[in-house]
Amino acid sequence: MAQGSLIYPAGYVFLDDNGSPLNAGKLYTYRTGTTTSLSTYTDSTLLVANSNPIVLDASGSALIYGSGDYQITTTDALGNQIPAYSGVTTDTLS
Repeated sequence: MAQGSLIYPAGYVFLDDNGSPLNAGKLYTYRTGTTTSLSTYTDSTLLVANSNPIVLDASGSALIYGSGDYQITTTDALGNQIPAYSGVTTDTLS
């Protein structure tokens, strides 16, 4: 059975430019170097996909598991990109 790892540590909080939780922020996940969507999942079994984009909760967090490398684009609730949280992630298990 496939096993995924957390893309961001459990309890990770995304913050806006003022240091407040990025409530309703969005994380778009793509294959690295492309604009092709790549699924993330709700737990390590990789059976239930997250929405894409993933909408952050009121505390600015979400559980995000995956397998492989992802290109992440993060925006606030209005669609303004947050460069500090955008880039490539690497799955340490794959």
